[in-house]
Amino acid sequence: AAGVDLDWAAVHPGGRQVDLPTYAFQHQHYWLYDPALVGAGLLAATHPLLDVTVPLANTDGAVLTGRWSLSTHPWLADHTVGGTVVFPGTGLVELALHAGAQVGADLLDELTLHAPLVVPDSGSVEVQLTVEAPDPTGRRAVAVHSRERDDAPWTRHATGVLTAGDTPGVALTEWPPADAEPLPLTGLYDDLAIGGLDYGHTFQGLRRAWRTGEELYAEVDLPEGTETDGYGLHPALFDAGLHALTRADDDPHRGLPFAWSGVALHATGATSLRVRLTPSDSSVRIAVADAVGAPVATVRSLVLRPVRVAAATGVADALFGLDWHPLGITVTGTTPTWTWHPDTTPAPTGDGVTPTTGPGPGDGPPELVVLPAGGTDDVHVEVNRVLAIAQRWLAGTTTAPLVVLTRGAVGDDVTDLAGAAVWGLLRSAQAENPDR
Repeated sequence: AAGVDLDWAAVHPGGRQVDLPTYAFQHQHYWLYDPALVGAGLLAATHPLLDVTVPLANTDGAVLTGRWSLSTHPWLADHTVGGTVVFPGTGLVELALHAGAQVGADLLDELTLHAPLVVPDSGSVEVQLTVEAPDPTGRRAVAVHSRERDDAPWTRHATGVLTAGDTPGVALTEWPPADAEPLPLTGLYDDLAIGGLDYGHTFQGLRRAWRTGEELYAEVDLPEGTETDGYGLHPALFDAGLHALTRADDDPHRGLPFAWSGVALHATGATSLRVRLTPSDSSVRIAVADAVGAPVATVRSLVLRPVRVAAATGVADALFGLDWHPLGITVTGTTPTWTWHPDTTPAPTGDGVTPTTGPGPGDGPPELVVLPAGGTDDVHVEVNRVLAIAQRWLAGTTTAPLVVLTRGAVGDDVTDLAGAAVWGLLRSAQAENPDR
């Protein structure tokens, strides 16, 4: 319950009393201390999906780790994409919020998913959640990585930012709204399975749904016997609250979570939820309440991406592929179909990236406008420069897409850190503004 402080104390075998931190939503650490772990420089992570926390030396950051398998966490097998068990995006949000609570940063300002976190059919996967020290504004970078073997490279699954916030919750006491129209749910999970999203028993929590105008309302609960101790908001319960979106436009293949913004948890321990979903052209705003309408969570914006179902063989490899496709840009001739952005000084030359001429009078506007980015040691300045240009571009009247050109910013051999950060920024910009 919100607003309740619980003071804990423990007596160790040697008779020494150890006072444990107050547990409440305050800006202080809540790590629980176990003598066996402390002796190894570790702290208990106090979460069903995490094993230990490692506070980082000379900084206020931390690393939280866990190891998952279908034998230790069998409910994960109820979330498959194209026949592969994939950890739900709501679970990544749950982990990030838990980590933020440990360091006094209880608002998940943003979280972008980069690659699916696959749980193998046999064996296990090691998961690492890192929270960096706060910057001068109190914002902390957070990231989730995994690997199946100790000698395997780490795969980055999500990156984001945690901060301290005071986001008000939304009560859903009038339920459902008086003018809400019931939505048919018969065959919902069969339809989703045809589209490649196969939800098992734990995730089939959508019980009723309604629509009023563009807004959707969902009533969800967890199957009886599902363990919820230690979770802020159980990933399967939260995920089920999104399933009503598949009835928003009678399209059962709307997609999976991709980019979250402004996620705040107001209460824990819920096993039943009321969910209000407010879709827009590119995102969804979410309000979550418990069975009596008291606030549980809010999401300022969630962007979903269509599901690409891989072939039955080589599924895991297909999920992690990076392919490059030519855009078919004409770079020679008297009237090129692209030109440099005005902020490009000087324009790059060589390697076939320089137009022979720019569009002249009467030639009409270019089809593409290209902006070189990255190639500097100051990541912060470069990201803010591109952000300002992108904001001006979106506010203007130009219809041509803005193409941001980098070198060595993506792939297995990243040499341009500023360019890589620009790519992270533009992933969110693209999701919010398709085709611009």
